[in-house]
Formats: sequence, structure tokens, C-alpha cells
Amino acid sequence: MPVPDEVYFGPSAHETGLNYGQVRAFGEEEKYAALKRRLKVLFVGQVSEMAKLAKDGKRLVYAPFPLFLMTCVGIETLGKVFYHRPPSSGQNEDDVQRDGFLKVCTKIDAKLSRPLNKAQKKEYDSLWGSGEHQKVTSYSHIIYRLGRHTMVHGYRGKGVYFTEDSKYPSWAMEKGAVIVNPYWFWDRFTAAHEAIWEQFGSSSEPNSPLKLSINRYLSEMLD
Repeated sequence: MPVPDEVYFGPSAHETGLNYGQVRAFGEEEKYAALKRRLKVLFVGQVSEMAKLAKDGKRLVYAPFPLFLMTCVGIETLGKVFYHRPPSSGQNEDDVQRDGFLKVCTKIDAKLSRPLNKAQKKEYDSLWGSGEHQKVTSYSHIIYRLGRHTMVHGYRGKGVYFTEDSKYPSWAMEKGAVIVNPYWFWDRFTAAHEAIWEQFGSSSEPNSPLKLSINRYLSEMLD
């Protein structure tokens, strides 16, 4: 039990606080509901402050770089909650973590899961070296490898860049790099967050992959 019982876990259904000890005593369905509230309030609710617009059309908090970074955190968290599994033969935990991230990106935009076309592979190699395109399987893989990693470990762009230009309402790939509108990215993440929880709630299979994954996540948090 690495987290003491008295540590705050998240809001309750009645807008009061829950601690880890209370959640540990819950039944399975109550734990799911507590985790959903925790993510909705403590993550989605708080990060959304960076995406709000004032009446004059300007951002209440102008923070596109932190917003992109926190969107990546959210994607990785959803991947851990719903798409985690034991590593397959030849894989490690980093591979499983990456696969979860990529699956959530598919929920954000199915086109992100597509492989680079011939011209894009050539442009990508012009940036990173001959044959480097073979190390990425999709656009979302580039976001994971060159967006998520470089922002987390150095807070800088390297192959994934941000823009608010109306020319790029969502994302594009140009000259070997991925260009992302961070506000679109966050909005699509929040929609994916709701959709995945809805999918989970509508599943009646006791041993569905989503349920097995969330049980692993909760066990890691609470045991």
C-alpha cells in the first residue's frame, strides 16, 4: 500500500472529498466511478482552463505549449487506464505504453493511425536520415516519438510543431514534420475521453480488454 489511506483521491459523487482508504473499501463499480470523477475533475477540468476563451475571443490563459504537453499526458493516461496489457513476447513496458498512446490517438482522429505515404517518407528521411521512416508506423507514432518525448524531456519541439494559423484547423504533415493545432488536439482529446468511458460503461463483458486494463490500473493505484 504505497499511498496512505488518508491521501486525497478525488471528489465523491456528492462533491465532497474521497481519500484512498475510502476508495479501497469500495466495490468494483464504485471504484470505476471514483476514477472517472478523478480524471474528469482533476485532469480534464483543470487542464481545460488553458483552452477557455474570453468574451473578446482571446484565451483566458494563453498556454499552447503546456496545453499540448498536458494533452499528451492525458492520452498516455487513457492508454494506461483502458489499453494496458501484459507485454507480448519481445516487448517491454515501454512498448505497451506506446501502443496505448497510439490507440487513444486513433480515437482522436482515425487518420492519425495511417502510415506515411511515399513522398512523406522521403521528406521524413531528409530530416532524420536514410531509412528513418521505418522507425515510425504512423502519424500518431511521430507525435509520440517526436512530440510527447521531446516536450516531456526537454520542453521543445523536434519534428512536431504547434500552430494556431487558420490554415491548420487540426493537423497536417509537411516537409517531414507534423504540425498540430494544440487547441484542436485538446478538444478532440476531451471528446475521446468521453467516448472511451461511454464505451467502457456500455460493455457487459466481465473480461473485456477495457475492464481487464482498468482493473490493472486501479490495482496499481490502490493495492
